[in-house]
Amino acid sequence: MIPNIQFEHNEDKPPLYIDILELGEFYQRFGTLHSPPYEPHRIKFHGLLYIIEAQGSHFIDFVSHQYQASRCIFVNKDQVQSFNFTSKPKGYLILFTDDFLNNLRSNIRTSLFTQTGVLTSNSATLNLSPTLMESCSALISEIASELSRQESDILLVQMLFTSLLLKLNRERLPQQSQFSERHQTQFNQFIQLLAQGYTNNRDANSYAALMHITYKTLNQLCKQVCNKTAKQLIDAHVILEAKRQLAVEQVQVQQLAFSLGFNEVTNFIKYFKRHTSQTPAQFKSAINNPSH
Repeated sequence: MIPNIQFEHNEDKPPLYIDILELGEFYQRFGTLHSPPYEPHRIKFHGLLYIIEAQGSHFIDFVSHQYQASRCIFVNKDQVQSFNFTSKPKGYLILFTDDFLNNLRSNIRTSLFTQTGVLTSNSATLNLSPTLMESCSALISEIASELSRQESDILLVQMLFTSLLLKLNRERLPQQSQFSERHQTQFNQFIQLLAQGYTNNRDANSYAALMHITYKTLNQLCKQVCNKTAKQLIDAHVILEAKRQLAVEQVQVQQLAFSLGFNEVTNFIKYFKRHTSQTPAQFKSAINNPSH
């Protein structure tokens, strides 16, 4: 199975739901981690890799993202990732939970980190200009300094991190400023419902009903935010989860079909092929034998 990696709190301090590691410190922890970071694993929190100097690549849901100087790599909760630290890049790893992010909602509206990888799979990296790099480095240093204190000021940490996300958000998703707070809230609600219910519910009408809006309104909302219909987002989420399990776990296709809510394995195979142009077996073979 794909290991699920939980956020670990510092037992010597009150839980802050955020941590910053200098990458050199992260390398030293390899031997104490429950799962090797260079093997695929699913994180149950959010991650931000802030690269200062680097070579190598980072694997996120079947896409390899190159490490390079002045680059941020965003990893969402429940995404499958693995590190390639052969060249030992320099920088920081920032980890934070939904609890921490939710506490920022009154200060910041952002979809930089969502509960599904569907929205960010094609935009997981951001190259920083020298000016933005200087500003973000200063903020990260301030956050790390405050977190190192025995009695950290969580409000100060939240404000500094909010500033960091706002700067990255403005650079990476300038179109987000066009969305009202109500639309952001509705879309986030849909994403949360999808993450919780995709194994039992692939009907966009049902999600609209749960949100007390019409199917047309939900579709318009999804198209406005990410240029996809609600059904396209649902299908993309199901296919992504199927790919994750096929690529990493020793799962049988029949078992996978049932776990994703398909009553017949043939229906799942047709569904998968319709969206990927491959059968599950063909996809798994291609992943395991990339040279063929």
